[in-house]
Amino acid sequence: MNVNKNSYTIGFASIMVVLVAALLASASIFLSPFQDRNIELEKKQNILQSVGIEVERNDSELAYSKFIKEEIVLDYKGNIIEGSAFDVDLNVELKKDIEKQNLPLYVSTLEDSSTCYIIPLRGIGLWGPIWGYLALKEDVNTVFGAVFAHKSETPGLRS
Repeated sequence: MNVNKNSYTIGFASIMVVLVAALLASASIFLSPFQDRNIELEKKQNILQSVGIEVERNDSELAYSKFIKEEIVLDYKGNIIEGSAFDVDLNVELKKDIEKQNLPLYVSTLEDSSTCYIIPLRGIGLWGPIWGYLALKEDVNTVFGAVFAHKSETPGLRS
């Protein structure tokens, strides 16, 4: 076989492209559940941070179930509807007409028995979307805490 021919080079490059693409696709499919889990844990960690509870990512599941007492889904008029607030994708909901939007609300009871309402936020930043969580005290006039993030961050990684 003459390795100096153009057909050999093209054939070799084609085989390598197909092989590398198959490996990358397999890795993506295999790692997808782990990525989804990291995103879920980071979301719980951010919700907890908005009420001043600092936990490691791996401990956020337990702390979330301890401090977040309710996950409420509201319609555009503020009526409670069926569903889990955690499953509401705010990015998708904000693209809908306002009458069709479902909005999440989290209710937290802290160690001192005070209640906070946690409102997810989403907006447009300079290089991409910005999102966060705003925690309000029971009187809904006092900001208890806030956490913000942006798209360039990787779930679970901190600098």
